[in-house]
Amino acid sequence: MPQPVRLPQDTALVIIAPLNGLEAAAAENVAALLATWRAADMPRVRVTAESGEASGDEPIIARTGPSAFAGTALDQRLTAAGITTLVFCGSDRDGALVASLREAAALGYRVVLAQDAGDLAAPADQAAHAKRAACADILAGLALFAARKRPWPTTPARSL
Repeated sequence: MPQPVRLPQDTALVIIAPLNGLEAAAAENVAALLATWRAADMPRVRVTAESGEASGDEPIIARTGPSAFAGTALDQRLTAAGITTLVFCGSDRDGALVASLREAAALGYRVVLAQDAGDLAAPADQAAHAKRAACADILAGLALFAARKRPWPTTPARSL
């Protein structure tokens, strides 16, 4: 039985690419997170090491440094959209996932790592500043979010 992760409405999904080469179960979990985020019309972004066109309807940010924030306007875009919580998934083959988790926490974001939605090349203690949760628990939390009947006082921007 999943233990829902409580996520505020100002949560964004950050996918660290490339996703090719992920184990089948991890790739399915990334796809499930992305599909649920799209269905809920919640903010999401894909971060890659090279520039490219938007994939689906999520923006692509090309990182120039070790993390999703180094040399990009990601923090400014998230702040402008009113985002305070980030759920990370994806590839850590070049250390970008762990570096992004660290920098997001240092910038003051609440950080959640979808531990079974990607690969984590670094030892687990290097991602200690992030809450770790199974993809099923995150999806259960999103289901709770979608079932809320009361309106929120503010609505974050849907696009990054």
